[in-house]
Amino acid sequence: MISLWEMLRKLIHLSSLAIPVGYFFFSRGVVLNIIAPIAAGSLAIDIVRLSHGKVSKPFLRVFGPLLKQDESIKLTGATNLLIASVICVLFFDKMIAIAALWFLILGDPAASFVGRRIGKIRILHKTLEGSSACLITCLIIALIIPDIRFQAALAGAVTATVVELLSLQIDDNLLIPVLSGLVMQLVVMVMG
Repeated sequence: MISLWEMLRKLIHLSSLAIPVGYFFFSRGVVLNIIAPIAAGSLAIDIVRLSHGKVSKPFLRVFGPLLKQDESIKLTGATNLLIASVICVLFFDKMIAIAALWFLILGDPAASFVGRRIGKIRILHKTLEGSSACLITCLIIALIIPDIRFQAALAGAVTATVVELLSLQIDDNLLIPVLSGLVMQLVVMVMG
């Protein structure tokens, strides 16, 4: 059963759709002028919080219920998502950046929701059902995002799903969009 705090955390995660949706309508410069300072501020707060116990305690009192257990001792998922957004917008083609961010923002919670609700078949620390939900969600995104070669979008969707499944040491809020975006960008470059 998903707790109220976990549900609120997922809703906040979904609210980050504003970044790729905003990027769809506005230029790279406009989006970077908005998200780069927010990412820098979030990173600064995390650095101060992690290095000064006097700051960490009130921060955890207020935001602790929204954090995953390990986020009390490392960068928050929100900070990682904001950093990933800056990287994607800065380095990838517009539609690739948008797709990569949507893979995270929609694919990751789909995996979590389905995996926790109906997941039975364990793969590593996740479930086949959750990973399948992530892949299906990412494939749907790949089909609806305009101006990306299908082969690139497919490679990105598979990359996002594999990264979500592997539970690597680096936060998937950073890795899913950056690695899936990188793979899509490379496929586009190779295909010409």
